[in-house]
Amino acid sequence: MNLHPAAHEQEAVIDAAACEYRRMWSSLRPPFPCEFVGTRSDIDALDFIGYEAGSHPRGPFGAALIWGNVIAKTGVLCWLVSESGDYLLGSTEYPRLLIWPLARTIEIENTGMPQHGKYEWLMEEAVTRCLAQSELSEEEQRRLLAVLDPEPECGFSSVVPLAIEQIRSLLEPAQPSRPDQR
Repeated sequence: MNLHPAAHEQEAVIDAAACEYRRMWSSLRPPFPCEFVGTRSDIDALDFIGYEAGSHPRGPFGAALIWGNVIAKTGVLCWLVSESGDYLLGSTEYPRLLIWPLARTIEIENTGMPQHGKYEWLMEEAVTRCLAQSELSEEEQRRLLAVLDPEPECGFSSVVPLAIEQIRSLLEPAQPSRPDQR
């Protein structure tokens, strides 16, 4: 797959989606201000819109652009566009990272868990993946971690330790049972 950095006209699509979100946001009597410019508040607003409005401007694609733009604004990953017009987030240098926000958005919107905080869950998952798969500088790590507001009892980062423990148990050799043990 050939990817290239988003051109001006492709960035305009992201800006147009943000404009639609600002219009919708102002019509909802929102509980907090949000400008949809790629900041932490965008994540909370996406979760609020999904719960209160029930749908997103431009559907999953619009939500993916808003969610992905929060990561892009950290400067760690940038918007890349495929030959077929797919918007992805990626690094342009080795080791390469790649996240497809539309795929992540479709997955989370059509999954039963979590029931709320879906976009926070996605952000925690994406940041974890970036931290695990790349050799980021301390400054890059700090910028990625700054967009998180983990949910202590139901967020992605709260369930990962159990999943890792289960995987590690598969790596431990099974203890053979002895016939004299009952």
